[in-house]
Amino acid sequence: MSITTKNGSITLKNFAELGSVLDPESLPPGPEAVDDEPTHDSQNPHEATNAQTPAPRDLASLLAQLSTISTGLDTMARQDAHARDQAELDLHQALAADQLDDAQRLLEPLMREFSDNAEVRRRADALRWRLGQRLIAPAENALQAVVRRPYRDDPEAAVHLLADICMDNLPEDLGRRIFGLWSNACYRLVELRGWHDPKRHAPFTSRGMVFARPTPEGPDTIVSSLGMPEWRPDDLVTDVRVLRASRPLKPAPAR
Repeated sequence: MSITTKNGSITLKNFAELGSVLDPESLPPGPEAVDDEPTHDSQNPHEATNAQTPAPRDLASLLAQLSTISTGLDTMARQDAHARDQAELDLHQALAADQLDDAQRLLEPLMREFSDNAEVRRRADALRWRLGQRLIAPAENALQAVVRRPYRDDPEAAVHLLADICMDNLPEDLGRRIFGLWSNACYRLVELRGWHDPKRHAPFTSRGMVFARPTPEGPDTIVSSLGMPEWRPDDLVTDVRVLRASRPLKPAPAR
């Protein structure tokens, strides 16, 4: 029991302990019931008397109710702590198994309910970094590979490698580097095929598609697209707005 006594005064830590030190019999009596004369309009004098008599206050009952509420709050707090600990354990296991999608699903309710918890924030930072690396690592690996053999001497393989990169949520500088190398590889591929009049349509930053003509009078045909899967290789380009907005694709500057 967390009851302390100092200089004759008793200090309680919660309401549940009040009933153990307080004797209800020692309390002064409550107010006397007022028994006024019933009005002439009242048909039942007993009803009038009962309506004017305040309900007695049972201090012991009130203390018991407060104790029940306190116990319930303590139980809820323990359940919340247990739920948080279990969720953190599940999140830790998902991160350890590199199951980042599951970890993200587990983290979302934790951040809603325990956003001020230092451990939850640390897990969120770790997951954010891991998710970023999952996007960035394949792109950086492709950039390193495309400048080496066999991709360096095979523009078609280089175009396919770069076009397969997911451009969503990449850092801007990384996206620009990929776009530049992809454009250069597309130009070399057009030359290798002997196609004509290559052009590039880039309506968004670091995204676009390259098309050219297989013959001088042939139809505009897609060579490759980056970050725009709706433009598929070998499809014909017939949209007048796209044709007008496109710009000639030029070779990479000589080094």
